[in-house]
Amino acid sequence: MKVLVAVDGSKPSMKAAEFALNLAKEHKSVEVILMTVGCSYDWTYVSDDVFVDPEKINEACDLAFSKKLDEAKKIFDNSGVNVKAILISGGDPAKEILKYAEENNVDRIVVGNKGLNPLSGLLGSVAYAILKNAKVPVILVK
Repeated sequence: MKVLVAVDGSKPSMKAAEFALNLAKEHKSVEVILMTVGCSYDWTYVSDDVFVDPEKINEACDLAFSKKLDEAKKIFDNSGVNVKAILISGGDPAKEILKYAEENNVDRIVVGNKGLNPLSGLLGSVAYAILKNAKVPVILVK
């Protein structure tokens, strides 16, 4: 069984990774895929005469999300669980996660109830979009 875990470095996403680890320990046939989606800015406006190179911002963002992915992967160190880590550079996180899940025959998606946005309530927008649109069962971790 393939289990895709959406990771952004938030506490709920790290708990989602821990949940997937425990699931994989209980069911030896589980393959865990950790996935995060970086940024995709076309341009960045700072002031009337200052624009920031979006390529540099996207690279820095991808690097930051790559580090979060590495943190999540460390949860699996010395566990004996087969884990794969994937960084998608840019795009809408929910759409990219759902696209990957469908194209790679993922059986379950595990996601934290909310991400890094401190303004999200009980359920973040990415988690909501995944719950609403997934074609496979979604496990929501709080």
